[in-house]
Amino acid sequence: MSAPKEVTEDLDDFAVINFMTDYLVAVLLNDHSLANQALIDLSELKNEELLFLPLHSVMHNISLQVCRQAGFTLSIAYTGKRAENIIDLVSKGMGISLLMAKPISYINTRNLVKLVPVLPHIETEIVIYYKKNALLSKAASHFLEFVQR
Repeated sequence: MSAPKEVTEDLDDFAVINFMTDYLVAVLLNDHSLANQALIDLSELKNEELLFLPLHSVMHNISLQVCRQAGFTLSIAYTGKRAENIIDLVSKGMGISLLMAKPISYINTRNLVKLVPVLPHIETEIVIYYKKNALLSKAASHFLEFVQR
């Protein structure tokens, strides 16, 4: 087995487009005692069993950091690679999760779970990177034109 390749390219070689902003939500069973609140203070989640994306993923790291700042450490009941599985487990009462609102809104089309924003308000920027001097396909060029509008 070979060692992983290091990223050697300088970020100055890339163009960046700020695409959109997203925010952290608690993902709850529809009849959870906190599901009808407009906002949830993170400290209210300190006794919950949490379901997360994998260790060292951006979402896992954000969740750990904000919970520590809220004064508690997480009780992680499950970690998995697919947000769809986490939504399914939450809908079956196996725990709750902290995830970004936009991708989970697309997955939660049948309203299996409730998404409630958390305090403190945590935002992330979704950005698109592409190599400045790369020859882009027609589709990639059209996509970049579209997102820059």
